[in-house]
Amino acid sequence: MTRFFVACVCIIAFFFCDGCRKTTPADSESTLTNPADAEEAALQVVGNLYGFYATYHKKGPTGWEDLKAQVAEVGEKTKKEALEAIKVVQVAGYKMKWGVDLPLMAKEGIKPDDYVIGESPDGRRKLMFSGNVKTTKAEE
Repeated sequence: MTRFFVACVCIIAFFFCDGCRKTTPADSESTLTNPADAEEAALQVVGNLYGFYATYHKKGPTGWEDLKAQVAEVGEKTKKEALEAIKVVQVAGYKMKWGVDLPLMAKEGIKPDDYVIGESPDGRRKLMFSGNVKTTKAEE
C-alpha cells in the first residue's frame, strides 16, 4: 500500500513540475501549439505511469485499462491530464509492449533507457521504459 501511495505522490509531483523537462533549441518555440511536442509530453506521462505501475506490480501493465486504473485515486486535475495523455498516445496509434517483466529486465541487465515500451506507427519515435522519448529523423 505504501508503494502505491508513493507512486501516486510521484505522479502528482510530476504534473506539478511544469518546466522540469529538458528542452532543446527546437523546443524554444511554442510547445503548446506544436503537435509533436504535445505528443512527446503525452508520451512522457504515459511512460511515467507505465514505470510506476511496473515498479508497484513488478510487471508492466497489461493494457490501457491498467494505466487508467493507475490514476483512479489522484486529484481530478492530475487525473484529467493523465487520461488526456493516454488518449493522445492511443489515438496516435502507438504500438505498446504490455506485461513487461521487471525482475527479468533487472536480471538480464537491461537498462530502462535501452528498452522500448512504445513505438510510433512510422517507427521514428520510441518511448523507453525510463520514460524518455527517442526520436529519429526520417531518411530523405
